[in-house]
Amino acid sequence: MKAFKEWLKAERHQDVKELMKTIRAKLIGHYRYYGIPDNSRALSVYKFQITKALFKWLNRRS
Repeated sequence: MKAFKEWLKAERHQDVKELMKTIRAKLIGHYRYYGIPDNSRALSVYKFQITKALFKWLNRRS
C-alpha cells in the first residue's frame, strides 16, 4: 500500500482516464497474484484502501 501511495503521489498529474486505466491494471494484477481461496476479505480491504487514497489525491486537484 505504501508503494502504491508513493506511485499515486508521483503520477497524480496524469489525465484521469489514463490514471484509472493504469490503476485498473494494477488492481487486476494484484488480484491475480494474491487471489487465492479465503483471501477475498483482504482483497476487498486492499481495494477500499486504494479507493480511499485515490479519492484523497483526486479531490485535491482543481
